[in-house]
Amino acid sequence: MTKYSIISLILIVTFAMLILPVYAADGGGDGGCLGGVAPQLPHIFYGNITINGEPAPVDTNVSAVVSGGGGYILTTEGGSYGSPGPLGPKLLVSSCITEGSPIAFYADGERAEVHDVNTSSPWQETYPFNPGEITNLDLRVTGPILPDFYYINADAGTGGFIVPDGLVEVTPGNNVTFNITANSGYAIQNVFIDGDYRGLLGTYTFTNVTANHTISASFRQTPPAGGGGGGGGGGGGFIIPATTPAQGTPPPTPPPSGGLILGPDNTTTQQVTIVSSDGIASLVIGTGVKPVGPEGNPLRDIFINPVPAGSIPAGMLCTFAGFAYAVTPVGSSFDPAIQLIFSFSPEQWDILKGNGPAIVWFNAGTGTWEDIPTKVDDQARTLTAGIIRGGTYAVCLKLVPTTIPTSTPVPPTTPVSAGFPWEIIIPAIILIVVILATLVYLMSTRNNNGESPPDGGT
Repeated sequence: MTKYSIISLILIVTFAMLILPVYAADGGGDGGCLGGVAPQLPHIFYGNITINGEPAPVDTNVSAVVSGGGGYILTTEGGSYGSPGPLGPKLLVSSCITEGSPIAFYADGERAEVHDVNTSSPWQETYPFNPGEITNLDLRVTGPILPDFYYINADAGTGGFIVPDGLVEVTPGNNVTFNITANSGYAIQNVFIDGDYRGLLGTYTFTNVTANHTISASFRQTPPAGGGGGGGGGGGGFIIPATTPAQGTPPPTPPPSGGLILGPDNTTTQQVTIVSSDGIASLVIGTGVKPVGPEGNPLRDIFINPVPAGSIPAGMLCTFAGFAYAVTPVGSSFDPAIQLIFSFSPEQWDILKGNGPAIVWFNAGTGTWEDIPTKVDDQARTLTAGIIRGGTYAVCLKLVPTTIPTSTPVPPTTPVSAGFPWEIIIPAIILIVVILATLVYLMSTRNNNGESPPDGGT
C-alpha cells in the first residue's frame, strides 16, 4: 500500500469518526421523528420584542411552538431577544419539523405577532419554518385577541320574562339592552347582574361589552286587590313593594345565574353552556347534574375565566400551550361530570394538533398537575374532557421537545437553545484542520524527497 493510499484511508476514517456520531446522536436516519419527517437544521431567529408598545423586560421567556418541534430563549436585554452577532445567542427552532410549517411565537405565554425586518410584509400571526435560515424577526404582543362574540346568559324565573332571553350573542364593543316584565299577578322581586344584587330594574343595558355576562330576574306574587268602598269612597287594592335590603343585611339568595337552573332535588333541569370571556373555553352542563358548592350547598353560579400567565401554578409535566382557565368557585363539585371544551381557530389548531394537545388539571391538595382523559376532535378543532370539580385547567403539549420550558411561569435559568449548532460546526472545523495538515505533509514530503505526487496532484 502506497503512502498516498494510507493518507486517503486516514482521511476516510477521520471523516467517519466525526460524522457518524453526529448522525447517530439524532437517532439514525429519521432522528427519532414520527411520520417519516426527517430531522432538520434549525431555523434561527433574533430581533426586537415589545409588549403593549413597551420594550419587553429582561428575562422575558420568548418561545416558539410549531408542529413537531419548537424552541425558546430568555431575553438578556430589554426590548430584544437573541443577538445579530455571529456568536451571539439566538432562538433556535428545530426538531422533526416539515419545511414551511407555521411557527407561533409567545412572550411569557402571550401570543405575539411577527414581522420580517428584511421584507415589506405586514405583521402576521405566524412565520414559516425554513431549515438553515437566520431571520431577523421582530415580535410584538398587543394584548388578547377579541373573540367574534361575547355571550350574555339571560334568565327569568316563574312569574315574568326577560327580552331577549337565553344565550345572547354580542359583538365585542356593542351595547345590548334587556327588558324585564312581570306577568299579571306578579311583580319584579330581584335582579342580579353577574351574580350581584341590583334591586328592582325594569331594564338594564350592558355597554361596550368586552366579556361574558349573566342577568337574571325573579318575581313574586302580589296580593289580590281589595273590595270597593261605598258612599263615594273609591275601592282600592294594595301592593307590598319590594325593598332594598338594609345596609349590612345580605340580599336574598340569588336566583339561577351563570346558566344553572335547579329543580326540587337540586339537580339541573335544562342544559346550559357557559363560555369564557375570550370565547375559547366553555362548560356544557347537561340535565340531571347535581352541582355542589365549596360549603356543601346547592350551586347556582358557575364561572370560567382565563388565568393570567403569571398566575399559573408551576410543575406542569408537559409544555404549556398558552391556554389556562379557572372554573369557579374553586372546590365545587359536579355529579355526574360536566364537559369542559376548548375550541380553537384554524391557525391555533394547526399549531396544536401535531404536538399531542391534552387537558390537565391542577390538584391544589397535592400541589401537582394531573392528566385528564381528553377527546381530540381534529375536524371540530376541539379538546373535550369530563370534569367533576372546580379549579384550574390548562392545555399542554405532550410531544414538544423538552428543550421548550414545561410551563411559562418557571422557565429554566439557562436556555439550552442559545448560540450556534456547535455539534455540526466543531466536527467540520476538525475535518478541515486534518485536510490542511495532510496537504502540508504532502508538500513537505515532495520538497524534501523530490518525489512527485500521484497523477492529478499538485
